[in-house]
Amino acid sequence: MSKTHKIRPETLDELLELIGDPADILNEKNVFLDLKKALIKKALIKKALIEKALEGELGHHLGYAKHGKSSQENNVSVLLV
Repeated sequence: MSKTHKIRPETLDELLELIGDPADILNEKNVFLDLKKALIKKALIKKALIEKALEGELGHHLGYAKHGKSSQENNVSVLLV
């Protein structure tokens, strides 16, 4: 049994903006170039999602957000004095 995925109209509009001319999709010369671009975009999106998740995890572990101030003294500066 195959699973069908419904794509929201807003998502299609965003994809069409990225493509530019919809006729380019049907041009066979662009198929491999489009595939390469899609794979690069997918990798960049995956990287951004992983970084965002790790940033949140680190913030939770440290107790403050990135570039935020800790409520505790910085142990490194205490050790250097």
